[in-house]
Amino acid sequence: MTATRSRRFAGRRRSAFAGAAAALLAMGALSACSSEEERAEEAVEEALADLEELGETTAGGAAGEDGAEQEIFAAGETAVFDNGVEYTVSAAEPYSPSEWAVGHTEGNEPQVVSLTVTNNGAETYDTSFILTTARIGEDGVEAELIIDDPVGLGPGGSVAPGQSATADYAFDIPAGEPSFSLTVEELLEFGATWDLTL
Repeated sequence: MTATRSRRFAGRRRSAFAGAAAALLAMGALSACSSEEERAEEAVEEALADLEELGETTAGGAAGEDGAEQEIFAAGETAVFDNGVEYTVSAAEPYSPSEWAVGHTEGNEPQVVSLTVTNNGAETYDTSFILTTARIGEDGVEAELIIDDPVGLGPGGSVAPGQSATADYAFDIPAGEPSFSLTVEELLEFGATWDLTL
């Protein structure tokens, strides 16, 4: 099975926002250095309008791509991405936080999963930008990530081609919840979602 949140789309999004931001900075400089205040104000307004239009286009594009391509995985299944990186999420198991843990509320029932990152690509993969988000219920309320060293800290470092790294993540799930979803993604690049039954 594969998951493909487009890297090309993410790249276009970053470039477009960067361009718009640069335009705003340039207009600010023009305003400060030129006596043509009216011209500067018009240029800034135009740049702001471009930003607003960009935001609408980005939101629509993201929804379209994700809706068409992103799969929901089950525990133990692997999401394979275009760069050769693979994410595998284990089944959730009950977790007992230590007394030093952060993110647990008394009465909730923490669950822990293992994330395995496998690099079948040609380049070293930096795991520093991996983000995890657990959500519960129909409204998708976010569950607290529990930090309980080393749980919740991620794989850390880089994964060389042909190698794997595994890290545990625990989430503070309210008592009685039958399942939760877990999204694992690399910041601004790609990701996949697992539906985990308890």
